[in-house]
Amino acid sequence: MWLLNACSWEMKDFMSEADTPPYAILSHTWSDEEVSFRDWDSEPWPRVQNKCCIDKSSSSELSEAINSMFQWYANAAICYAYLSDVDHLANATEDEVKSALKQSRWITRGWTLQELIAPSDIVFYSKDWTAFGTRSKLSATLAEIVFIEESYLKGRPLDDASIAQRMSWASRRVTSREEDLAYCLLGIFKVNIPLIYGEKSKAFQRLQGAIIHAYPEDHSIFAWGKSVKRFSHLVTDRNQIWGTKPIEYDPSLAKLKLFSLLAESPADFMESGKIVRAPLANGYFDHSDELYSPPFSIGNATQVEFPVMPWEDYGAFHLKCPRIG
Repeated sequence: MWLLNACSWEMKDFMSEADTPPYAILSHTWSDEEVSFRDWDSEPWPRVQNKCCIDKSSSSELSEAINSMFQWYANAAICYAYLSDVDHLANATEDEVKSALKQSRWITRGWTLQELIAPSDIVFYSKDWTAFGTRSKLSATLAEIVFIEESYLKGRPLDDASIAQRMSWASRRVTSREEDLAYCLLGIFKVNIPLIYGEKSKAFQRLQGAIIHAYPEDHSIFAWGKSVKRFSHLVTDRNQIWGTKPIEYDPSLAKLKLFSLLAESPADFMESGKIVRAPLANGYFDHSDELYSPPFSIGNATQVEFPVMPWEDYGAFHLKCPRIG
């Protein structure tokens, strides 16, 4: 881990976490005026003093940085978030701060999600480097804007949140490269996968595979897609008895795009923010002592056994437009 000495302006690499001194860390959105690690060593000081730095010349260091990023923010003594598109807010009202945050690019980026959650606290700065609040003091406002339960902005362990909930936090965020939609979530799920830029959406598929193996008891990773109410207008077998009669095949359905068991992107979890893990799903079928098998993958397929929940009656619901194939 490279740290910049704020007094001598020298860069130093700390190999061991135990030897790393207390440090501050910066969160911001990237622009055209970013300095590379190589620029820091070779360019004149006036050209680099107002820029930020990352070493992209080494693929191994880049991979280590991305896989370690969440922990770097979590271990920082303080995080400074610089919002380059927010005007002076030193004496602003709560509504003015809320309005400014809603329109900030910092709120919408994928990489800033972990930078919002991981640090012990954050000090927010406007574009003139004037502090206008901290995460702890703005937690209620931020929770409403970013659709994250306030307790997680106040330090509640991420393990308390289901996979679906954590995915929903990223559902409204974007990244410049498609692969980064997966890579920016590694720390939030405490998993690691190789970085392969150029694989596009396959990165998110690999991320879900790693999550399934890391959290075999949490089936909420499959709880994505548009939510519909029970017995909604989409149910086409109202005259059948709990789905016991076969539904007539509709040739037009063959032309519809069918989706796999896994989601295509975090956006598919936009309506999954309130999905939690059921206590009965934590290791057992119903109230019996029979352990269920953890999910595992065979090629491109995933096999999983779901726990059975007791219910007064049972039914199958057939939708007009099946979205799972």
